[in-house]
Amino acid sequence: MISIPTAGKVVTFTDKNVDNDGYQIFEYVGQIAPLNQYLVSGGYWESGDYKMIDKNSGETTQTFIDYPHISPNKKYIISAYTNPYEQYTDLELYRIKGTDIIPIMGAGFRHWMPMEEPRDIFWARDGYLYLAVTHSAAFWKENGNFNDLNDTFQYIRIKVNL
Repeated sequence: MISIPTAGKVVTFTDKNVDNDGYQIFEYVGQIAPLNQYLVSGGYWESGDYKMIDKNSGETTQTFIDYPHISPNKKYIISAYTNPYEQYTDLELYRIKGTDIIPIMGAGFRHWMPMEEPRDIFWARDGYLYLAVTHSAAFWKENGNFNDLNDTFQYIRIKVNL
């Protein structure tokens, strides 16, 4: 169980380590000080997410499909999820306005998938988000297992122009 004290209430997340659809496990990730938020990851039966919890109200202010990467200028958030079931990337873009997080777009990309190892995604000083990816056809081994030793990845870079 994770208990997070906020000014408004104590927020509790309870693990359920069962072998079925009720499975859920939570981990406290940390704080996002500029947004006055706590970050908690949730793992579920074949899915996961990241939740931002407001430090004042204790309310969940935003749920992301994967780790929220905040741009260096603190204006945008990008979250990119490797969807192993559909073999594509789910990508979400948000705008930060004050402490509000505003969804801008969600998109799916079929021919590339973010690498799990190395899990390399970062905003660089040039203002681009860099993401280590591989072609979706190379993501899995022939036997159906995750291709964790794939060294044929490349980087894509994403620029936000709004």
